[in-house]
Parts: sequence; C-alpha cells; structure tokens
Amino acid sequence: MEHKIAEKQTIVINRLSDNWSELMSFYRYLGNDKVREGALIEQAQSQCRGQVAGKDVLVLQDSTEINYASHQGLIQAESGLGLVGNNQDIGYFAHCSLVIDAQQGSVLGLSDVQLWIRAAGQEKPTAPLPIEKKETYRWIKACQASQPCLQQAREVTFVQDREGDIYDSFVRVPDERTHLLIRSRVNRLIETMQGEKHKLYDYADQQPACGGYSFLLPGLPGKRKQRNVEMQVRFVQVKLLRPDNNPHAKVYPKNVTLYLVQGKETPQSAGKEKPVEWNLLTTHPVSCFEQALQMVHWYSLRWIIEDYFRLLKSEGFNLEASELEQGYSLRKLGVIAMKSALLVMQLRQARSATSTQPIAVGFSVVQQAFLKVLLVGLEGQTAKHKNPYQESDLAWASWIIARLGGWKGYQSQRPPGVITFTRGLKRFESMLAGWLLAPDKDMYKH
Repeated sequence: MEHKIAEKQTIVINRLSDNWSELMSFYRYLGNDKVREGALIEQAQSQCRGQVAGKDVLVLQDSTEINYASHQGLIQAESGLGLVGNNQDIGYFAHCSLVIDAQQGSVLGLSDVQLWIRAAGQEKPTAPLPIEKKETYRWIKACQASQPCLQQAREVTFVQDREGDIYDSFVRVPDERTHLLIRSRVNRLIETMQGEKHKLYDYADQQPACGGYSFLLPGLPGKRKQRNVEMQVRFVQVKLLRPDNNPHAKVYPKNVTLYLVQGKETPQSAGKEKPVEWNLLTTHPVSCFEQALQMVHWYSLRWIIEDYFRLLKSEGFNLEASELEQGYSLRKLGVIAMKSALLVMQLRQARSATSTQPIAVGFSVVQQAFLKVLLVGLEGQTAKHKNPYQESDLAWASWIIARLGGWKGYQSQRPPGVITFTRGLKRFESMLAGWLLAPDKDMYKH
C-alpha cells in the first residue's frame, strides 16, 4: 500500500485501487489490528537510520493537527480520534521529527512521529504537573525516541520553535553529540556569567552587534508587505535559571549554561513595520559571528517542515480528505502518507540543486529503466533543453518527473514546486503501469 501512495500521490483509497479486490485489501490492511500504528512509525525510523551515518544532522520538530470536521458525521465514535485545536472538530495531532542533512539541507527521513488526541471535557489541572503529564512533554519525548534512529550520525541538533522552549529539555536532552537550537518563547530572568541578573532579551540588546546580514521577507496578504530586511546579530553566554513556579522542577540544577543568539532588524530597515526579531537559545558554543550566523541559518531551515505539513494537508496528499470511517485507520493512513511525502520533498530539493542524493533513494531498478525510456521524448534538441544530471543522481529523476508534471525544462523558468512533482509522479505511475504490461519488460521486474 505504501508504494501505491508514494507513486499515485493520493491517500484516497478509491484512487489508489486498480480493482475491487485491491480496494478491499487496502481497507482490510488499515482496519487490521495486527497492523500497528507503532510498527509503521518504526518502519519510518528504520528507513531514516541508514541515511544519517557519518553526517551532521538537524532534526526539525513541529506539531500539526489533522482535522476531519468535514467527515465528522461519518467517522465511528471512539475509534481513535478526539478534539483538535478549536475543541469542537474531531481529528488528531501529529508531532513529527524531520531529519535533514545539516550541510546540504536535504531531507533524509523521519526519526520519530507521535500521534495523540484530546479527550472531550478534558479540564485544565489546578496544580502544577510533572512534565511527563503535560502535552508539551512531546518535545522531550520526540528527542528521546529519535536517538536510536540517529545513533550513527556524527552530530545531532534538534531545532524547535517557541513551544519547545522548556527548561526540562535543556536539562534532559543534550549530551556530548546532541544539541538543542530553540527559539525563545519568553523574556526569562537569566544570570550572566558574572552573576548579575537580567531579563534575557534586554541583556541581548546590551551586547555589541558582531555583524549583519539581509534577506527578503515575503509578504502576507493583509498583514505585511514584502521587504528587504537588514538584521544585526548579537550573541552572549548566559545561565538560564530554573523556574520556581513548579515544585516538580526542584530535581533539576538551579541553572543551565546556554548561548543566546539574537537576530534583530535595524530600525532603518523596519521603518513603520514591526521589526523582525529572533532570540535563539542553543547548547552549541558560539564565540564568533560565523558561529552565530550558522545558528540563525539552521533555525531558518524550519521552513522545510512547514512545507512538509502543507504537502501532507493541502498541496499534494490532501490528508484530511480521506473517506475512511475508522479513526485508527485514518491515523495509520496518516503515518503512511508522512513517509510517502518524503519523496516529493526530496525530488524538489534535488531539482533545485540543494541536495546530491542518489537515485536509489526514491526509485527502484524497474522505475529507473522506465525513466530512461521517458527521457528520450522529454529532452529537446539543444543543450539547454537536455537533462544535465548523471543517471545515478536523484536530480536526474527529478528533472524527468518535473517535465511530466508540466515544467518546460528551461533554467530561466520558475523552479518546479511540490504541485508539479505531485502531478508528475501521478502521471509517471500511470504510464509505468502500461509500460510494464509489454512482454519484453519482464527483464526489469527482478
């Protein structure tokens, strides 16, 4: 079933199936209690494990909700779904750990996936809870669950947004080869290395700027205009103080030593707009501008997991459109789609020359043979209209799939996106099915 989802780029069972027998087998597979959600996650971790050996990796972590409000009257009650963010619609939450190469930014796989639900009528506790009893524990749990998958990596950095800014994480996650890079959530009280106490952001503002950089900030309709942003970078070593409002935190040391890296827009650049400001806490030593800028760059790569969620939910797989009626089946289908969506991400990266992964990452020997057949009709007469990549590279396959998806093949054209690759993979699969019916193709089936 997984290869069908990867090839046809849909999670709608009727579209995956080529006949009634196959349709029924898919329903039985997802409804079978022996097909465990945890086992599917373990398969994803196993696939990722072989891709990280000897590499410095970033683990981009974030949560999303899968909302089935449009199917609310069809889904069986108490079958694995619960309330989502608005406390009215049904669905489930997913917390994904997407692993990328720290040097190239290429997608390597998933080191962990956590799914959970909220029960109806769930009340907020009146007394402080240990971190293990809180929903935010998923940030720590995801790091711990990722470790076996990442054992062969040279260095691991978990990259998290503001919700991951938890004192417990800084105590429990890091080790000699494991680091954290987290955007600060609150202007905490900190202690300087000289023993003085300050507010975190105020103390950062007191530090001299060590350098600057610029980037193009995209516009948001009705919120802000696109503009070029000029940023100043500061860094300083600080001691994060243990929170006193939770008695369960008393088992932790009174402080942890971290580095704060601040990227802050200059007043001249911001004008009348709200200045862009990032305050990043990291366990990586930062002693110069280049190291500080590295932390800013690594954090900026979080857009990759945001793109990944868009691909799952709207742009490609449309995960929330599934017609299944059983919640646990929907959750298992979600995990399978999460693994399958990795190929689309990898193809786009290969086409934009941000990765140099081998073709075997995404295509079998049979599929590679058919790609060669297709290439003859897709290349033009001029050098500018020929596939410029080696057959052993994933980029070579991505050029072909993009052409099938409607990309014209010119370097001056806008690079193909996930919609183009999704469309191209669908067309590739339908053409491959017909090609394999020819009797002289048996030689490729082994």
